Amino acid sequence: MYAIDNRFYRDEKKVRSAIQAGILVGIYNGLLMVECCNLGNRYSMDAYLERSY
Repeated sequence: MYAIDNRFYRDEKKVRSAIQAGILVGIYNGLLMVECCNLGNRYSMDAYLERSY
């Protein structure tokens, strides 16, 4: 019984660290996507303003 609990605990720690890494990667990718969207919007706004002059 103790060996099973120990193995489960080790797997749980592995799973938890994998989940944390996945969350960090997801947040990082989301920030990158937001930055790219902001840059794209800024460029299109600049082009739009230049066209309207």
